[in-house]
Amino acid sequence: MPTVEPLLLAITYFTLGINAFVLVHCLVDGLVKTSLHKKYLALFFFASLVNYFDDVFWRTDGWQWFPALTNVYIPFAFIMPAALYLYILTLVKYERKMSLFNIHWIGVVFALICCLPYYLLDPTTKLTRLSATPGSLSAEGLATWGPTIALMMFIPFGLIYIIFSLRLLKENQIRVKSFFSNIEDKNLSWVRWVILILMLAWLVASIELVLPNRISENSYWSIVIALFELAWLWVFAHFSMQQDALKIPLIDTVTEGSQKPVTSSETKKYQRSPLTNNEVSHIKVALSNTIDQQLHRQPELSLQTLSEHLNIPIIKISQVLNVHMETGFYDYINKNRINDACRQLKNSNLNIIDIAYLVGFNSKSTFNSAFKKHALMTPSQFKKANQIPSKN
Repeated sequence: MPTVEPLLLAITYFTLGINAFVLVHCLVDGLVKTSLHKKYLALFFFASLVNYFDDVFWRTDGWQWFPALTNVYIPFAFIMPAALYLYILTLVKYERKMSLFNIHWIGVVFALICCLPYYLLDPTTKLTRLSATPGSLSAEGLATWGPTIALMMFIPFGLIYIIFSLRLLKENQIRVKSFFSNIEDKNLSWVRWVILILMLAWLVASIELVLPNRISENSYWSIVIALFELAWLWVFAHFSMQQDALKIPLIDTVTEGSQKPVTSSETKKYQRSPLTNNEVSHIKVALSNTIDQQLHRQPELSLQTLSEHLNIPIIKISQVLNVHMETGFYDYINKNRINDACRQLKNSNLNIIDIAYLVGFNSKSTFNSAFKKHALMTPSQFKKANQIPSKN
C-alpha cells in the first residue's frame, strides 16, 4: 500500500534524528566528563544510526545510485549488542579503558569476513543482481550467501549478549544491596525492562524472517514494527542519557580503612582475616546502638556512611552482618526501618506514607514491599490489627 510509505519514511527519519541527537550528546558528555559508559553508549547509537540509515537507503531507492553501499550496515549491527553490554558493564563496574582490540568485537569481525566477498563484487554486478527478479539468478557462493549467513547469526549473537547483560544486572542488584539501604535509583531496573523489550523486538524480527512476503512486507505490519522500534529507542535514549555510572566499592576487595579497590591478592578478606569473638561482640553492640540513634532514618544511609559513623572498617561490618548475623546490609537496615514503622503505626497518628518517609524509605512501593516481607502483612493490615478500641 504505497499511501503509507511516506509515513514509514517519516518514522524512520524521526528515529534517525533520535539516534543522531543521543550520539552527539554522548560524545560531548563522554569527552567532557571522560565517561566511559557514555562512550560505549555513543558507539551503540552510532551503530543504530547506520542501521536506520540503511532503511532510508532502501526506501528512497538509494541502492540504484550507490549499489556499493548495500549491506554495509551488517557489521555495524553486530556492534550494538556488544556496545550495550559494555555500556551496562561500565555502569556497574569500575571504569576500564576503551579498547579497539576487544574480544567483544569478534561478531563484527565475523560479519566482515562473511560480507567481504559481497563487498568486493563490482557495483554493476550488484546492481544487476538487485534489479533482477528473485530466483532468476544463480548464487555465487559466499559473495551472495555471506550477508544472509551474517544476518542469520545476528539473532543468536544478540541473545547471548542479552543473557550476559541480564547476569550483570543481577550481580549489580546483589552488590547495591550489600552497600546501600535504598536502591531504587541504583538497581537499574529500567535497563532490565529495556533489555526484555529488546528481546521481544529481536524475537519479532526473527519471526519476520520466516513469514511469507505477503505478511512481512505488508505496510501496516511495517508501521507497527517501525513504531515499536521508535518507542523502544526513545525510552532507552531518555533513561540512558540521565543515568550516571554507579560508584560501588567491591566490599570483598576493600582494605581496612580504605574505599579503593585493591589487587586480587588482597581479596577474600573474610577467610584471611577472621574476627575475634570480642570484635564480633563489639560490632554487634555498635550496630544495635544505631537503632536507638535512629541512624536507619537517613534515606541515603550506606555501608560507607555507617562505617564512618561507627569508625569501624567496612569489611568488618560486612563480615559481622553476613557471617555472624546471617543478613545483609540492605535487609538489616530495612528491618530496623520496618520495626520503627510498626512502633509509629501503633503509637502515632501519622498516615502510612508519612511514616514510610519518616523511617527512611524513599517510596511507598518500596516501603510496602519491605513491610510485607518483614511483618508478613501490609501496613494497612498491621495498623488495623493494632488499633486501640475507642472508649464509649
